[in-house]
Amino acid sequence: MPMYRSLIQVMSMTGLALAAAFSHPALATDALTFVFTSDPQFCGDAVSRVRSCQRWGRQDVRVDWQIAGINRISEYQWPRHWRTRFGAQGAFESPMGIVLGGDLTESAGGFRGRSQGGGQWRMFTERYEHGKNNAVRYPVYVGLGNHDLEIEPRDRRLPRDLYRDRMWEYVRQRHSGAEAPVSVDDFDPGSHSYSWSWGGVHLVQLHRFGGDTRHELPSSLPWLRRNLERHASDGRPVVLFQHYGFESGNSIGRSRNSRSKWTPTEMNRYAQVIKGYNVLGLFHGHDHWSQRPYRWRGYDVFSPGAAHFAQFAIVHIDAETMDVVYAEVTNDKGEMRLVPESAFSKQVRWPPQFVDQSKSSDLSSED
Repeated sequence: MPMYRSLIQVMSMTGLALAAAFSHPALATDALTFVFTSDPQFCGDAVSRVRSCQRWGRQDVRVDWQIAGINRISEYQWPRHWRTRFGAQGAFESPMGIVLGGDLTESAGGFRGRSQGGGQWRMFTERYEHGKNNAVRYPVYVGLGNHDLEIEPRDRRLPRDLYRDRMWEYVRQRHSGAEAPVSVDDFDPGSHSYSWSWGGVHLVQLHRFGGDTRHELPSSLPWLRRNLERHASDGRPVVLFQHYGFESGNSIGRSRNSRSKWTPTEMNRYAQVIKGYNVLGLFHGHDHWSQRPYRWRGYDVFSPGAAHFAQFAIVHIDAETMDVVYAEVTNDKGEMRLVPESAFSKQVRWPPQFVDQSKSSDLSSED
């Protein structure tokens, strides 16, 4: 699928897509900053019941550290003397939002039975719904991971969907419709994937992974194909978020029976849908450890680590560059260190209609 459409192709769009294609776009000079994180994976009172909480030493308190650090983000600056030279300079701007890459809770919100439990879900909402006391100060874009859709130990007298439906319903309540607390531009009622725009950049939340069908919801790929055609066929930058990664065996399995993995076949289908678009980056969680930015099929991939280790990524996109740096909060005061190995900067390719021509003219007149 080519990145730029001919006039004949554009005229063949539906009326709604045609209107979107010719509406005045946000300019590339409208800089934006956002935070990406994943895997707060609250254990709560499940520490004694869930093996992985014990094995990996989940520390719910470290999520509080992370939130304190994100709320102080504008007190810190882009490094000036690292080997990687960032396009962004000065203090970090206040984020436009926080994007979550799944595993909000350890086991489907911690619900037990038809009306009991839910302690993990409450711990999450108390901290990640902006406007509440001691919560993040910025809008949160929710994504679900494998732990949000499976419960351990499960009450086998109850349908498995009972737990999943509660988590999917939370996504719908937060993002579907104009009156939602964090409304978005395009919400798919089938897969619960959704998209929105910041400063001319198109962003997409895909939950576990693009094309997931293992939890009784339809694949997001048909919706994603239409969504990108409608919102990104003009060449604007695209950023995609999901839970599973693109490199490690922790995320990639050989069969659909791998509960917490996706397969090479599923990865191929996803790659075909996003091919030809101006994809700036793919962000994911699941692996928990912070990984250097890496490449997958020509795309830049970012995995900053887990919220329960107080880790997150800071991302800045403007008319010239996309800059990424990972942060780790070191104490309950929100003090943090930036990770030199994560430093990333590259030029952003914008289509001509997103460039402020008046500023280009001003620059030309100065020569």
